[in-house]
This record gives sequence, structure tokens and C-alpha cells, in this order.
Amino acid sequence: MKTKFIILTLLISFSLNAQITKNHWLVGGSGSFSFNNSNITSNIDGSSDKFNSFTLELSPNFGYFLVDKFALGLRGTYKNNFSTEKNSAPTFTEISIDPFLRYYFLNSDRPLNIFSELSYKFFLNNPYNNNMKTFGAKSGIVYFVNDIIGYELALNYSNTTFDNALGNKGSNNIIMLALGIQVHLEKQK
Repeated sequence: MKTKFIILTLLISFSLNAQITKNHWLVGGSGSFSFNNSNITSNIDGSSDKFNSFTLELSPNFGYFLVDKFALGLRGTYKNNFSTEKNSAPTFTEISIDPFLRYYFLNSDRPLNIFSELSYKFFLNNPYNNNMKTFGAKSGIVYFVNDIIGYELALNYSNTTFDNALGNKGSNNIIMLALGIQVHLEKQK
């Protein structure tokens, strides 16, 4: 029975046609966990502080394929940061809206595809009132279990620069491994 199921799954997966073509919707999300090592330098006294933290991030998204293999979308991000050191940055929560551009490199008839994505983060709340700018890049693979659902494994990179009213400035470079699921829906005619 197990062998029949595996064979049937392979046959179905090789006859798939993922919905990454013009006029289709992309709905889904991802979750990620990261480790952050930061270095902050004060403009006032030149002192520096280092800290480590762990971050949990949940990101639902939706997008629209303007042309085949290319989608424009919007992601909402909920991020909770847990500090590992007593005298460093406290635990905090961020909420943001992230417009993104996503491109799939292989044709839609493949069950396995490669994608890349660029994004920019607009913060709805900022725990430190920093002038923050965050650019993101994401690349990974997606496995389409049928013509609608795709499971993703991606490597995310984000660069955040900040400069606050207290004279602190610095940057964070974060690399995250993320798992996600996307649902590809055809636009109703």
C-alpha cells in the first residue's frame, strides 16, 4: 500500500502545472526563527554595546502575478524578539507591512521551482522610535504538491539601519531559514 501511494504521488507531481502565471493570486505565509548578534555604537560618548537575541517571525502574505512567474505583493509581519542577556536590549514586538516582488525562475510545469524575492519594511510600531530602514532578500525552493499548494524552504537576508533621537546608530544583518506555504489561486473571470 505504501509503495502504491509513493508511486501515485510521484506520477501526480510530475504532471502538475503550478499557478505562477499571469492573473493568478498568491496567498500564504511563512514562519522563521533567527539568531541575531548586534553591535551598537553611541554618537555621544563613543561607547559600544553588543548583544545576542533570538527572534520568532510570522508573515502572512498575498500577491498577484502581473506577468508569468512575476508577482507583486504585500506581507504583514509580526516579529517577537527575545534577548539572551540581562543588560542588553529588552524583549520587544514589531509589526510591519512589507511590499515585495517575487520571481520564479523555472517554468510552471515543474513540481520543484526556484524563486527570489525583494522587499522593503514599513514599521507600524517601532519599540525604540528609531529611524529604521529594512531591506530584505529571500531565495529558496518551492515544492508544488499539486497545482495550487506549494511548500517553501527559503534563506532570508535582511539589513536594518537605524539612527535614533538618543544618538545611537547602527545596523543589523540577519540571516534566517524560513518554512512557508503558498496557495496559488486563479483569478475569477
